Amino acid sequence: SYVVGVNSKAVIDNPNATIDFLQGQHCTIEVADGDVTDNAMCLILDLDHTGGNISGDFEYLRIQNDTFDSPIGGTARAIHSLSVFPSEFGGSIQAENFIDTGVAEYTDNAAAIAAGLAVGTHYRTGDLLKIVH
Repeated sequence: SYVVGVNSKAVIDNPNATIDFLQGQHCTIEVADGDVTDNAMCLILDLDHTGGNISGDFEYLRIQNDTFDSPIGGTARAIHSLSVFPSEFGGSIQAENFIDTGVAEYTDNAAAIAAGLAVGTHYRTGDLLKIVH
């Protein structure tokens, strides 16, 4: 019932083993010399649909809601981005809730613009959430 293009699995199965890192897959591009004149991308998810039907759901990326038999000693996250680069989304983002700790406070719209915030950026005045216009 499945057709799988690539299946990557990293297993530690030795009660006497201790390792520092366990990674299911690590994709790296290295630019050691030369020029990349268009895009450099570590991972691309691409659907080539030239016929046929998808009668069920379609997802580019799915993170399963797996259960753990033992506690996790650190913080568990579905996505953990350490990048200073911004994230850009072309479609809508849907979530049950957002925790936004990075909303700067300004006295008004003019002050937010003077500080360099772009139109559409969130800011707050006290406990009121506002959008630069």
